[in-house]
This record gives sequence, C-alpha cells and structure tokens, in this order.
Amino acid sequence: MTFQRIFYKIQSHYARFYGLPMQKPFVPPTDNVIIFLPLWGWNNMRQRPQHLPRAFAKAGWTVIFLTQDIHGDDVVGIKQISEHLFLCSRVRLLKNIKSPWIYMNWLVNMYYLKFFNQYKLIYDYVDKLEIMALYTKKMIREQQRSLKIAKVVTATSSTLLEDIIHVRPDALLIPNAVFPEDFILKNNVPVPPDILNILEQRKPIIGYYGIFSKWKIDYELLKFIARELPEYNFVMIGPGFDFDDSLNDHEWEKFPNIFFLGKKNYQELPYYACHFDTALLPLIVNEITNAISPVKLFEYFAMKLPVVSTNISECRKFHAVLIAKGHEEFVLHIRKAVLLKNDPTYQALVQKELALNTWDYRCEKILNRMNETR
Repeated sequence: MTFQRIFYKIQSHYARFYGLPMQKPFVPPTDNVIIFLPLWGWNNMRQRPQHLPRAFAKAGWTVIFLTQDIHGDDVVGIKQISEHLFLCSRVRLLKNIKSPWIYMNWLVNMYYLKFFNQYKLIYDYVDKLEIMALYTKKMIREQQRSLKIAKVVTATSSTLLEDIIHVRPDALLIPNAVFPEDFILKNNVPVPPDILNILEQRKPIIGYYGIFSKWKIDYELLKFIARELPEYNFVMIGPGFDFDDSLNDHEWEKFPNIFFLGKKNYQELPYYACHFDTALLPLIVNEITNAISPVKLFEYFAMKLPVVSTNISECRKFHAVLIAKGHEEFVLHIRKAVLLKNDPTYQALVQKELALNTWDYRCEKILNRMNETR
C-alpha cells in the first residue's frame, strides 16, 4: 500500500507534465471559492463527489473540481464545464487563490494541502476507512489530523457520525441526496434496446442499479427472490464483472428471470428505472453497509418508485422504504411494493421524504455551518 500511495502521488497533478508550457494561475471570477480534491474523474461516476460540486455551483460559488482522469475528462489545465463550475488537471494553477475552502473525503489527498498557503478545510467522512482505496493504518492518523484542523466536519451516516462525534461534537450529519430534476423524463423517451426483450415478456420488473461487490450485495438474497418470484423479472444495472469480479462466483444462467445489463451512464439511468415497478437495495447487513447512505435510495424516490431494502440503518429512517428482516419477508415486501407504485397515499409519502433529501438542501446546511465559522 505504501508503494501504491507513492505511485499515486507520482501520477498526480503536481508531477505531471500535461499542458506544457504552463498556463497562468487561475483567477476565480468570485471571492467564494471551493476546491474539491479528487477521488475519481468527473465523468467516471456521478455520486456524492460530483453532486456536491454541482450544488455549490448552483448556490453561486466558484467550484473547482480537481480530476485525476485527464483523458476521460478531456481537460488540460482549467476547463469550465458549466456556470461557476471548473475542472482542473493541475493543482499548481490554483496556488494564487486566497483562502479557498477545500473539500476532502479521501485522506490520501491530504498531501494536496501543502500547495495552499491558507485554506479552510471541509473533511467529509464518507465510508469506513478500511474499505477505502489505499487504506493503511496511516489513514487513521490522517483522519485524526483532519478532524483537528478542519473548519467543518461532515459525515454521511449516523454510524459514521458516532465514530467521530467525541472528537468533533460539532460534526454535521450530511447524508446523500438527489437532484430530482435529473430524473424528470420528457414524453416519448426512447426505450433502451437492451431492455426491450424484457419488457416484451410483460412481467413486473424489479430493478436495482449500483455497484456489485462481494462486501456490499447479498447475492444469495438475489437468487432466493428470483426463485420465489418466477413471475417477476429482475433487472440489475451497474459495474460488476469489472469491479471485483464477484458476479462470476455465481451461476446466473440458472436464473432466467435475472438480467444483468452492465454499467450505464448516469444520464441513462432514468431511461431504465422508469420501467421498474419496484426498486431494490439488496445489501448485506454488516458494519460496513450500516454506515452507508445509499445515494440510489433518493434517486429511486425521485423516480417515484417503491423501495424494498434489507435491514440497514440508514434505510430504517424512511417510512417509504419497506424494510425486510429476512429473505422470506423480502419476497412478501416485493409483492406488496408492486401494488404501491400507483397508490396516491404512498406516493405522497415518497414526495414528502424526497423534499428534504435534495443536494440543494444538503448544500444549504453545509453553507450555513461555513458561514458560522467565518
């Protein structure tokens, strides 16, 4: 892991020679500037690390997203991609920015802080440390230092908040959320070709999208519900074979009503989810998943989908989620959920829970705390 960290730093912005000759240092158009340190590229996935920058930009801040994916994001130096929002491939271009806010959720990136003479740090505790990339025991010490120097500390779940509240009693609970407008579909939306044959079977479609990994997904549960509900089709979307290859550990050909459609772009997800009758969160229940705030839960709400979940902590907070405490109850809840999709009372509950779980609402809460620290 130590070698991997060194290699990561060698491949980072300050050691790269992309874009020579060097551009002039970036001059932000506003005084309110926040820099998001990289976790992955802007176009790699669309989750919390991309959604929060969008929310800050909507709030009028100059947002700079440092990306490691130079080629995938097609950026050398600085590139503006929307109003107030910039991608940057060279951290040295930001050296003249005075007292920026810096957002960090991956502790390996602490070395970026040395590029700034003055800064105000936001440390966002997003996952249990042991599942984060390039984890070593050094990360524990890095977290302790981050908790000490950060002006604002946030955590994505109540479990994670409990881990740090004794050190930072002022830490904020900032779960994941959604931009509802991303999931509003216009009329005459084209049907993706790889779901056409599934729709032609005219069975209710039970769907999931997200990462497939052995530490996260209860594969035995998926097989159980597929056997018990042959009259339903199960559509699974997301990286799996190219993530940790755990999908290959199972004989999915024995389950003709389970369809794995692979990874889709964020913009494509509503084109698939609009055909779901119910959405799933088939997570293994353990210490790690009980610390997760599933971003897809709020996206399911935005699509007005009933949600059936295993008994993880963050999902128990929402009355619109049908929580199953075992495999048999999961089957019963799926049957019930399919009937709720067009139920006005249930849909009113979904909309109520959606209203307080938007990225704009989360950003406002963070901004209020930032203003308190000035």
